[in-house]
This record gives sequence, structure tokens and C-alpha cells, in this order.
Amino acid sequence: MNKIYQIIDNLWGTLSKVVFVRFQFEIPAEELREIQQNGRVIFALTSGGIFEWLILSSWCRTQQLGPILVGNRKTVLALSRPIWFLKLLLGKAKYADYFLSEQSGPRILFCPSKERKKLFKPTSVESLLAEISSLSSSAESKSFYIVPVLILWRKYLRGERRKFSELLLGISSNPNWIGKLWYLLRKRHDSSVKSVAIFPLVDRETVGATEGADALDEGINLRIARTTRRKILVLTQQEMRVVLGPRYLSPTSVKETLMRDEEVQNTIRLVAQKEGIDQKKVMMSAYQYLTEMVADYTYRFIEVMEVFLSWLFNRVFEGLVVNRDDITRLREVMKTKPIVFVSCHRSHLDYLVVPYVLFTEDMVTPHIAAGVNLSFWPAGYFLRKGGAFFIRRSFRGNDLYALLLKKYIEFLLKNRHNIKFFIEGTRSRSGKMLPPAFGILKMIMESYRSRTLDDIALVPVSICYDEVFEESSYSKEVQSRKKGKGKR
Repeated sequence: MNKIYQIIDNLWGTLSKVVFVRFQFEIPAEELREIQQNGRVIFALTSGGIFEWLILSSWCRTQQLGPILVGNRKTVLALSRPIWFLKLLLGKAKYADYFLSEQSGPRILFCPSKERKKLFKPTSVESLLAEISSLSSSAESKSFYIVPVLILWRKYLRGERRKFSELLLGISSNPNWIGKLWYLLRKRHDSSVKSVAIFPLVDRETVGATEGADALDEGINLRIARTTRRKILVLTQQEMRVVLGPRYLSPTSVKETLMRDEEVQNTIRLVAQKEGIDQKKVMMSAYQYLTEMVADYTYRFIEVMEVFLSWLFNRVFEGLVVNRDDITRLREVMKTKPIVFVSCHRSHLDYLVVPYVLFTEDMVTPHIAAGVNLSFWPAGYFLRKGGAFFIRRSFRGNDLYALLLKKYIEFLLKNRHNIKFFIEGTRSRSGKMLPPAFGILKMIMESYRSRTLDDIALVPVSICYDEVFEESSYSKEVQSRKKGKGKR
């Protein structure tokens, strides 16, 4: 029997080496090898099936962890361990028996995010985790360690509606089996596999402090299982939020949502009464303000820009120096809060450097406040696609415009979009910090104090250049005291 399983493992191993070599893995292999010496590793996925099993099993083989032994899917079990599959069908064994097997090798746990059908009835995953925890809590048994894994077949923009290709292939990050075959045939290295955490299924110290060294009772096992399942789902969703961002609405949907706001409608009525004009004309003006302002973030454009900027920065800069510790802290904050990047402004490249760094670090790029003088065609079109939203340099006395800008910023932050603005308001031509312009910062703080926003994180950003790219144009501006068209 072992020879049969060895033949099956070799067959899947050969297939995996040919097909799944193009995935980019971000999993701490050394740490998992140490864990597996005295414990058991369980990879946890919120979606997937045969393809995901083969992907992880392929990686485990290359890292000397051994092929994945078992998974809680009948199709996976039938392909990897046919005899075990037959015993499961005949009721002579359960998934928990296989997970608790003494045979070495990682396990894989598929933990779907579907809600439970009955309020107090545990899901099949919770029942399985409860059985495992009940037998792994004793001092003699090996500990189980959960490794939540996020597999992205391709990054994409989570929009309000599915495109035609998504109806056929499924969403890009988690396609159906047809889509997965298509992405494999494309032979592109844009699929990633990353672990988001490693934690024990049962914390022995906590168990010892609360229940003693004996095995846990059924109620506590079930609570551990429910907590573990929720932790897997939350950690995976948080990582997805960092990489892909929230769901994006079209500019038309954003404008219609803001126009229906009660405070906006009241302001439109007051302006119409004050100026003695038809309310419909004021509404048309408000809609035009939003059209001038709202971004049209497109992820595929960000991908194209990353290629272009890699070429540009390699020619312009000797290198980009980034504080790695700050990136790590930023990633953790981004999992739970929308971030407001508050940056200094030295060059037009400031619009590009921060998004480029975030994209290369596998984090979603922010919406960026830009002067409306940069909205000229074609620059304005492409800047909007990159997440720029345009504001006027001065709107003193225009209460409707100020309110719409405030509401748009609130909308972005409430929906977990990160934003970036320049505290100086305009570029510094001298290399020194200019006096701060508090307009946008004031709007954000007012929204927070009014509890419109639950929580935000302000992140100061310093961008320093050995030599500013536009230094020659600054010299001309100082001599002629004039700026060229489109500059700010």
C-alpha cells in the first residue's frame, strides 16, 4: 500500500513541478520545518480545492516538508489517498482520524467563509477542529499549528459589478476551475501564495492556567474551534484588504451616492434660496463639481504604471531607500484602519514614488489629492486612473464645493480607501518645508470628531531627493517668476 501511495505522490509531484512553478511563494519555510519536527502544520484556506492542494503540495516538496498528507475535501482525499477516501465513504473513518495520523507531512484545511445554517450548530470545519483540539491538548500529543494562506491567482479591482470575463472565469483573484486552467496556460508569474500568520490550535499555557493539564471538555473544544475558524477568516480578509483594497464603486455610483446625502441636499436648497436660482441648476453645478473631483481608480492601469516607473526610476535614481521597519508597521496598521498619508512635496515624482513603493511591497495604492490644474488632457485622464482626485487651489466662499470635497474624503475613508495629500498644498521650490495648509487635514479631523469616521491612522511621509528632478525648471521660474502651463 505504501508503494501505491508513493507512486501517486510521485505522479502529482511531477505534475506540480511542470505546472505550478510560476507561483510566487511568501511562506516562512525554515520556521515550518522547525515546527514539523515536534508538531503538525495545517495550512488553512478560505477557498479552493484540487488546484490549491497541488500548489501547496508542490511547494512543500521543494522545501523538504513532504507532500500534503490529507485535506478535508473528498476530491483531494480521493486523489491523494484512495483507500482513506473509501474508508471515509463507508463510515469507517473520519477526517479527524486522518488529521491526527502519526504519518508526517502537512495537512490542508479548507475553511469557507459561508455563514452557518443554524445559529448554534457548528460548521463541519468547527466540528473537525474541535475533535483535533480534544486529542491534541494532552502533553504527550503533538501540537497542531495553523498557517492561514492567501492564494491570489491574479490581483484585481473588486468592483460593484462583474465583467463578462469574470462571469466566465470567475473573479481574477479566486477564479473558477475554468479560470484557473486559463491562468495556468497564460504562463505568467503574477500569481502569489502567502502565509498571513502562524499560531497554535491549542495554547497549552492558556489551557494549563484555566483547565489544568487534563484534556479539554467538549464545550471548550468547540469554543476553541469557533475562535480558530474566525481567526482564520479575519486574518485572511485583513491581508486581502492590504493587497487588494476594498470594493471599488464606479465614479458614477460614487457621485450618485454623494448627491443623495442629506447634508448635501440641504446645502443645495440653501444655496438655491440664497442666490434665487432654480434648485436643479445648483444640483447640476454640484454634479459638475463631483465630476471634476472624483477619481477613476483602475488596477490594470496601476500594473502598467509599475512597469513604466520601474524603467523610469532606474534611469532617474540610483536607487530608492525605504525604511523596512516602517513598511512592516504600516502593513499591520493597514489591516484594521484606513490610512491618511501626509506627505511633504518636493517634486511631481512625489505622486509616483509612494504608490510605486506600496505596489512593490504588495500593498494597495492610495487615492491622492492633486491640484485641478493637473487635470488637463491627457495627464488628467491617466492621473485619475491612478487614483488622483482633483481639488481647486482655492474655494473660499463656495460652501457647496467645500462640503462635497469633505463628503468625498469621508466616503473614501469610510469605505477603507487610503488617501494621500501634501500638507504644504503646493511644491516647495527651495527644498525647505513650506508653511502647512490645513484645509484637508481640518476636514478629516472634523469628520473624526463628529464620529462619522470610526478610526483613521495619520502617517507622515518624508520624501527626500539627493537632487530634485525639476531643479532646472525651478531655476527658470525663479528668474522669470512664471510657471509653465500645468505646473503647480
